[in-house]
Amino acid sequence: MNFTWKNQYRNFLLLICLFTLNTATANNENDTLRTTATFDLDACTAILGNGGNFDYSEFTAVVNTPQDGSTIEIVGNHLYRDNAPPNGHSCTPGLLDSPAMCFTYETNCIPDYDSDRALLIDVLVSPGANGSGLLSGISFYEQAIPEFIWINGSSGPNNYPTKFSIRVMKDGQEIFLENNLNTTMNWSEINIDFSQNDDFIVDQATEFQIQLLAYCPINNGASIAVWDVDEIKIESQSIVSNVNGGTLEGGPFEFCVGDGVVDNIPAGAITVSGNTGTNAQWVITDDQG
Repeated sequence: MNFTWKNQYRNFLLLICLFTLNTATANNENDTLRTTATFDLDACTAILGNGGNFDYSEFTAVVNTPQDGSTIEIVGNHLYRDNAPPNGHSCTPGLLDSPAMCFTYETNCIPDYDSDRALLIDVLVSPGANGSGLLSGISFYEQAIPEFIWINGSSGPNNYPTKFSIRVMKDGQEIFLENNLNTTMNWSEINIDFSQNDDFIVDQATEFQIQLLAYCPINNGASIAVWDVDEIKIESQSIVSNVNGGTLEGGPFEFCVGDGVVDNIPAGAITVSGNTGTNAQWVITDDQG
């Protein structure tokens, strides 16, 4: 490059390139694709004598996955309980008189969260095509009533539970626990939101275990002790990347060209604010671009 003057000063301008990779969370309705897995429990059967009350294979889920949404797979194809038998279930009238499930529970008031009385759902969540995946929540209906009713069976006093908990494991580690929740004597909808917890975000297929555990009986002396649940729904989201290059601040800087002195931009003299994403790139040019 030829220069007319011995010392020529050139202004260097700063340009910014948009972020190229983003794994940020977004809970805006416009930025998510929602997938649901619903256990309506309408197929409940519990025939005593042939072991049907220890078989949970009828409790499968209907999965609704939007295009490019994250996927939910029910591992083992149905919900279950450890050690069945002896941990059985029966069928009871649920919402709108469609079948629901009732089952035995933990009879201590200090809950054992590893109890084989918990109702278990193993869920494999995979991210969608447009971003990260998120196991965003679970909802269900529950009731704990003084008199049990079994479809095509008997009815009578129920030593019902007074508390329940919701626990989530990820790769064998506890990431969520909400306990000491009060049971109700009428069907009540429970909604649990996981979306504010980064432990529920996945960038590859990841297995979670959801545990529902009732405990602490009312101690009314009844020999039957069961908890009723219905309409279990699990939800995931595909989080669409929101790319934002932000604002680059710094300069202009002036350097003496051809003086033999190495020119450096001081550390911290260039800053980026308002950016969204994990990787960025910016370019320094002269005043001609």
